[in-house]
Amino acid sequence: MTALAFDRPRLSWRAAIADRFVEADHARPATLRLPRGALTLCFDDFTQAAAITGAAALERVEARGTFFVSAGRMGAVEPGLGPLYTDEDVRRLAGAGHEIGCAAYEAGDLSVLEPEEALSQCARNTIELALLGLKRTPRTFAYPKGRVSRSLKHALPADFVAARGQSPGLNQDRVDMAQLKAFPFFGWAALDPLLAALDRADRNRAWMIIALRDVANEPSAYGAPTGALGTLLRKARALKLDILPLADVADRILAAQR
Repeated sequence: MTALAFDRPRLSWRAAIADRFVEADHARPATLRLPRGALTLCFDDFTQAAAITGAAALERVEARGTFFVSAGRMGAVEPGLGPLYTDEDVRRLAGAGHEIGCAAYEAGDLSVLEPEEALSQCARNTIELALLGLKRTPRTFAYPKGRVSRSLKHALPADFVAARGQSPGLNQDRVDMAQLKAFPFFGWAALDPLLAALDRADRNRAWMIIALRDVANEPSAYGAPTGALGTLLRKARALKLDILPLADVADRILAAQR
């Protein structure tokens, strides 16, 4: 695994080409106009350690992030990753002002499903999150493992102001709000490339999204070391980037389209 590789299925060349065509088909095009660069940290199907340590790192710089929850995975223990978030973690994160985003109930590959079946998983997940007592309905979505079909992108409910995929890169100029790009943050080796991307986001007033699953002093293969995450957030603050949840930045972008 390279420092900038995602936790996604190994694709055949046909599937990889198909994914490129899906990404090129902008279901919700928008022109990005921000007063300054922005940074969003997204935690996908995250560990309990990330729910604690990752949230604390953001809060130390007076920022909040987006935590994508698959309700069917709460309390699971994943080999090589460890215990995942619990219902108490989700409630605590929401109470602290972090965004709780929606994922599929089981976090499976949605690209192989018909849109109606995939969206039923999203609906079930939203209902389960409401049963936890969350006051806000999820307004953003993350495609599990970054896989999505063209038909699903175009069928995405309007209740979701943005959806995030897993293609690395900055979001700038003309973007697709139905499949935003995101850099992975896996290990110390990812830190320098991410710091360089922060500089580009600052210069170009771009939106940089980072996705990860784990935060610990010795994280899993899909996580950031605590010290590395702190270094990145301190640099973002020094550059005066807006460090905001996904929905907050999406709202700014969509408001500028009017």
